[in-house]
Amino acid sequence: MMVLVIAAALVILILSGVAIYYHWKLHKQRRYQTEQRQFLEKKQQQNRSSILIIARAMLSEQVTYTEASIRISVLLEASGIHEQEIIQYAVFNQLAQATAHIPILDAWKALSKMEKKKFEKERLRLEGKYRDFLIPAAEQLVQSLSERH
Repeated sequence: MMVLVIAAALVILILSGVAIYYHWKLHKQRRYQTEQRQFLEKKQQQNRSSILIIARAMLSEQVTYTEASIRISVLLEASGIHEQEIIQYAVFNQLAQATAHIPILDAWKALSKMEKKKFEKERLRLEGKYRDFLIPAAEQLVQSLSERH
């Protein structure tokens, strides 16, 4: 009889240990998920702030439409803005794609003056084509993101 009581106590002790272990593991997992969610929310907020700055810079002609479009189209994807809302700003992605073949950074520096002039002319033509859609989209972005701050 005493052996059964000891065996039962041992089983209860083992099961309690297992329950404590899984409870601790669940707590740790929830804490990790909370930290990851907070990190993601902070990163998304930083991306939205960057979009706001770039859109304002574009509207005040501090950056080209092409540069703004390239940057905004990338940041929109990681901004936490709802996908249906992002569709309203597809023009940024369209101009970014239309100018994707134009070299940048070191590749741009390596071009001859004539090649640079040719690409610059093409960039300006494409920006002119999308301008009437870019400006309202940037204004809408500024308004929408300003309300969220």
